[in-house]
Amino acid sequence: MSGPSDRLDLSGRWAGVFFYPDGAPDDFVPTSFLAILDEHGSHFTGQTTEPDYWSPVGADLHAVLEGQRTGLSLAFTKIPDGGRVTIEYVGELTPDGQTIRGRWHILGNWSGTFEMQRQGAAVEEVERRASAYTSVPASSA
Repeated sequence: MSGPSDRLDLSGRWAGVFFYPDGAPDDFVPTSFLAILDEHGSHFTGQTTEPDYWSPVGADLHAVLEGQRTGLSLAFTKIPDGGRVTIEYVGELTPDGQTIRGRWHILGNWSGTFEMQRQGAAVEEVERRASAYTSVPASSA
């Protein structure tokens, strides 16, 4: 028997923000990102772009995503270019299919929370949440 979540599809553009854990250095500010997802069945892939606060030239960081969705629950792996570390994400999709909230973690290191909203009006909300923090990353000199 299929339910309402079976008709949802993650495919499309998403605006998101991830937060570092309490106790992180002050220069680890919430980071906004854009994601493009493509879902087929219960499997999805995608890519993200986010600002590289540690780069002296202000470049962007890119990553690929690969994950699974079962109903409203999802899990995916984010592999940044260069593959130096992978980040695991676990979250829940809201019943309307417009928002994903959850936690990320780097094995043996640390974790935090994230939120993604379908792009559109969501972009303004993500920018508002990220700019609510006044900290500015320190240069990585």
